[in-house]
Amino acid sequence: MKKGKQIKYPIFIVGYMGSGKSTIGKLLSNQLNTHFIDLDTRIESFTGKSINDIFQGEGSNEFRRIEAKVLRSINIKEFPVISVGGGTPCYENGMDYINQKGKSIYLQIGKKQLFDRLCTAKQDRPLVKELGEDKLKARIRRDLRFRVPFYRRADIVVKNTTDAQSCVQRILSKLDRL
Repeated sequence: MKKGKQIKYPIFIVGYMGSGKSTIGKLLSNQLNTHFIDLDTRIESFTGKSINDIFQGEGSNEFRRIEAKVLRSINIKEFPVISVGGGTPCYENGMDYINQKGKSIYLQIGKKQLFDRLCTAKQDRPLVKELGEDKLKARIRRDLRFRVPFYRRADIVVKNTTDAQSCVQRILSKLDRL
């Protein structure tokens, strides 16, 4: 797919926290000459609260309800690239909605690479910032066992093992074949 080629559907980027959804989403939207939406940023704008504050103050069930509402409020007729939260596909029929409304891309990344990335950026991740190494490893294993079946329902699966630009080029190549 050539830079600036028009797409006729929204693209949803799914995967675990730290998999590169925001980074890849921004680069991909630039290549496709469309706008990028980060669902977490939209949720914070919608509620006036940080993701961490929502989880702590209102709990995960309320966060998932808000997340689903905000996801469904996005104007997808403009065909944006949307990075969703790591749990978005797994709750409130999120993956069904995503696959009905656009094309989905799962950024697959290994547990070791996820662990390394999350250790480096723990302070920016409210769900894991208080976890020690052993608990973080256990959390990643547990979450992936539950979430990967949802992620694998994506239209495209791309391993995010190299630099971001190479990953975007592989995505563009796969989008050409849809």
